Amino acid sequence: MIIENWIGRLKEESPVFCGRVFGAAEFAVIGKTEAALTPRAYVVPLTEQAKDQPSVGKRYSDDITYTVGIVAVVKNVADATGEAAHKALKPVRLDIMQALCGWKDETMSYPVAYRSGRLLSFNNQLLHFGYIFSAHESLSLRVIPPKQATI
Repeated sequence: MIIENWIGRLKEESPVFCGRVFGAAEFAVIGKTEAALTPRAYVVPLTEQAKDQPSVGKRYSDDITYTVGIVAVVKNVADATGEAAHKALKPVRLDIMQALCGWKDETMSYPVAYRSGRLLSFNNQLLHFGYIFSAHESLSLRVIPPKQATI
């Protein structure tokens, strides 16, 4: 999985961000850019999960599931019910879904699928909402036999 491909896909297919799509190795990085324009998004690799596949002969193969988070940042418009902030997320969510759901780059075995979303944080200025997606990659490697010990 190549994170730059995810970033490029969102930049190209999500006009709501006006190109403001970035990578982030960890959520702590996101908090250091609070003064930047909104809406914006961060692509964050979250997990890798491999199936327990035994090697067969001279080949090792496995299926790996990656989960990737897209952290959307919008202005937190204050109101009594939170409805204004929710409305601000609607076009962002739609752009993200249209760009990623069903998309498949050259490293993926199956198209990207949406898994879940949740509120990450909010304050007087910004709301951070995380969307979780999964992608799959098939791995096939040549098994290198151990070297024989010489005495």
